[in-house]
Amino acid sequence: MVKKIAILGMGISGLGVAEFLLKKGLQILIWDENRLVRSKNKKYKKFLVDLSVSDWKDIDCLVLSPGIPLNNLLVKEAKKRSVKIIGDMELLWDHIYKEDDNIKIIGVTGTNGKSTVTSMISEVLGVKPIGNIGTSVLDIDNKKKNFMVVELSSFQLDLVNKFSPHISTIINLRPDHIEHHGSYELYKNAKRKIYQNQNKKDFIVINTDDPILQKEKEIILEKAIHPNIINVSIEREVDNGVSIIEGLLLDNISTKESAVLDLSNGLYSSRHNILNFAISYAICKIAGYTKDKILKSLLGFKGLSHRIEYIGSFNKIDFFNDSKATNVAATDSALLSFNKLVWIAGGKNKGDDFSYLKKHSEKIMAAYFIGESRYDMFKIFNFKKNIYTVRDIHRATVEAYKFAFSKKEKPPVVLSPACSSYDQFENYEDRGLAFKRVFQSIVEGKSNVT
Repeated sequence: MVKKIAILGMGISGLGVAEFLLKKGLQILIWDENRLVRSKNKKYKKFLVDLSVSDWKDIDCLVLSPGIPLNNLLVKEAKKRSVKIIGDMELLWDHIYKEDDNIKIIGVTGTNGKSTVTSMISEVLGVKPIGNIGTSVLDIDNKKKNFMVVELSSFQLDLVNKFSPHISTIINLRPDHIEHHGSYELYKNAKRKIYQNQNKKDFIVINTDDPILQKEKEIILEKAIHPNIINVSIEREVDNGVSIIEGLLLDNISTKESAVLDLSNGLYSSRHNILNFAISYAICKIAGYTKDKILKSLLGFKGLSHRIEYIGSFNKIDFFNDSKATNVAATDSALLSFNKLVWIAGGKNKGDDFSYLKKHSEKIMAAYFIGESRYDMFKIFNFKKNIYTVRDIHRATVEAYKFAFSKKEKPPVVLSPACSSYDQFENYEDRGLAFKRVFQSIVEGKSNVT
């Protein structure tokens, strides 16, 4: 009897796996524990099987979608019956990369900045970014390109066994997704899988300004077989790497090169995006691209939606959408970019410690906390004046605008939630779009702002 492959989860990853396996002529079963998700995807109705009542006898393998915890009851059942459990990255490795090993994979992970760096690299290389950025890792015509650029979440890496990118980077490591992994150390262990199978022909780019990654570098060097380490810094000149110091790029990867960069305006006016620039430059240089080609593409990069995205100005008040900041570390990076601001934050807490953001208190002129976490955040910041809890993003944005308008210096209004969006929104994009709609309603005079 031909056995079937079961897919758990019908999001971008799960449906990408389903399409790929069906094109391969393989037999599949698919299930999602969310009834609304199942009902939305009628195309797969004939493949739907409730795995909770299945006997599993004809199932050879379970492909687990990212984000489904390993202690899920169905995952436990699969383990109990010795059913092989993999993720989409293993399918990529076995069925795409192994069919054409001329393709080189660039893997990008980290707590924050993954999507920006993945997009920057893809811009230079002229390829479609895949993975956690919002496109299935199996949704790509890889035969036309020499590289795949993959954004990897800790969820995806947790399921990695054989996968090994030619070039990798861990942009940063801060506590995140503790509710899924169980501890910060287990979260870091998942991230470490990006380099666990790399060898001396491979490369990993390390931000040496970060003390946590400096320790990670030591862990890598202790491995008997490890990738070449390329250093990156925006604080000091580094050997065998790339530095950007006060607008001067110093490239010491192979031959020494330099360039004067104007990074004073726009996207690169913030420290974290200068670091993203340096990491992206280093990866593209390792990939064989010239300095001039890399700089032309990176300097023309416009940034991502929902990541410190300037959405407009009204009555001299700038509005910034940072809805993609779904954890404390991401919001910390955002707040570093402003001298004064009116802050909108809150949502569903992922186990982060909001008190880490108290160091920005002096620059926060007012704060409006929304969603499930609003009272938790209020307790931490209630030593300040002008700290409020508000139920929804519409009211918060309108009140934030009113406050900013009342001040002579007209501080910017910044949505940077430090929380996931799932208490009130479908995802962070949905939350960001809601913020944009409120801004537009203020501009058009459709909100009560008087």
